[in-house]
Amino acid sequence: MSNDPLVSVIIPVYNTEKYVETAVLSVLNQSYTNIEIIIVVDGSPDNAYCVCNEFAKKYEKIKLLHHELNLGLSAARNTGLGVSTGKYIFFLDSDDFALPDAIRDMVRIIEKEKSDAVFPKKYIRTYMGDTAEYVKSYFESSCCTEDPVIFGAEVIIEKCCAWGTTALLYRRSVIESNSLLFTVGITAEDIVFNLDFLKKAKKISFYDMAAESKLKRRNSITGSYRDNFKENLLYIYNSCIAFLTETGFSKEDTDIKSAALLCRSVTAHIVNIMSDKNPTKGYFNKASMVKDFLNDNKIKKVFRNKTETPYFTKKVHKTFFRIMYFLIRHRLYNSACFAAYCASKWRRK
Repeated sequence: MSNDPLVSVIIPVYNTEKYVETAVLSVLNQSYTNIEIIIVVDGSPDNAYCVCNEFAKKYEKIKLLHHELNLGLSAARNTGLGVSTGKYIFFLDSDDFALPDAIRDMVRIIEKEKSDAVFPKKYIRTYMGDTAEYVKSYFESSCCTEDPVIFGAEVIIEKCCAWGTTALLYRRSVIESNSLLFTVGITAEDIVFNLDFLKKAKKISFYDMAAESKLKRRNSITGSYRDNFKENLLYIYNSCIAFLTETGFSKEDTDIKSAALLCRSVTAHIVNIMSDKNPTKGYFNKASMVKDFLNDNKIKKVFRNKTETPYFTKKVHKTFFRIMYFLIRHRLYNSACFAAYCASKWRRK
């Protein structure tokens, strides 16, 4: 309908030739039709550009942009934001797909409630080589609050969930008027972007259903070891402290909430180190890397006191984190390495 506000869907593409067609089709086939699709091929080494170019030739609503070099997910999203014209922004990764009514439903919510963003409560998870679909929750329903600052502090930072920017609906004017961009060069940049957005937003809403299906791949960014992750982790930690301080939380609250996020990220990183498939890195070499990582004074400090374990839908995950926190707090690093190694073997490939 002509009165429907325009939604800009931004899809960064890198090395996803096998999946990008499904992602684009999921947007083209939305029940909501007033959409512009901005595809940013970020120096992809495969045939993804050709796949996207065929779509761009066929559909006028598609804008195809191309980085000659791989500049990273943040840069690709920033490029998409720079050419977007919609009233609302919807990010989608090129190996995932949007559910058919997601955009229609979320536009109705944001227009009716006059909020600045809509967070879906759920998502569908699929795994490479597995046809089963698993409905998962980002956070407990009791966490829902229309106050953006409270949600950022208590859910994103303290409960360590709702980090992603994909399949949310953002009001573009908040992004544009505050010159919000993704930080280039870091992993898990979504957290910082969401906190920056929530700091400027006045009200947020929630969508009870899943908005997207997310594919877990073996070489996905969030599930892989990265040499520079310590710098990324501390950057995010400092960004959380800045958010809490600037929005009026006490030093005690700031320390407690930011420590929860750092402890969770450290634990996840240890599992990634111990699961690294690099054949030149044996078990003891990886364990040595973990110990060096944990001996950082800032990391040792946050583990000194008990902190809330992150939100998980499965008790086994929460129990694992509690065990890891105990081992790290008491500097039982060899045991922590072994526990992380076992977890890396048990988790889905």
